[in-house]
Amino acid sequence: MRMFVRIPKHLSEELQVLTTAQHNVGPSNRLLTHTGTTAQHNVGPSNSLLTHTGTTAQHNVGPSNSFLAHTGTTAQHNVGPSNSLLTHTGTTAQHNVGPSKRLLTHTGTTAQHNVAPVKDCPLTRGTFLLARNG
Repeated sequence: MRMFVRIPKHLSEELQVLTTAQHNVGPSNRLLTHTGTTAQHNVGPSNSLLTHTGTTAQHNVGPSNSFLAHTGTTAQHNVGPSNSLLTHTGTTAQHNVGPSKRLLTHTGTTAQHNVAPVKDCPLTRGTFLLARNG
């Protein structure tokens, strides 16, 4: 698959295409990227570094640090202080996460996650995400 990416003008700017998602997570509000089907997540107060490879992921997120898995394309997320149990089925997901309880969607292979108390989520523009932190 062809990927077209431009060099960010600023270190705080990331451009992701198609199968890449932007995460602005945890108290540190790190901007993290996953490309293809492999991701690094540094999330929640514990700032654990977690990986998902292929279509199976482990998420250890929020103050409760629950260990959660998604297998294939269906996932359970129990995240943030509210510990709501949320599902994504197929490739569309609703996430209502963190104290702000924002409702966020990912469709196809592009996702928005805004899972910490602090930052607003980036906007989706077409098939890619443009995110600015700060």
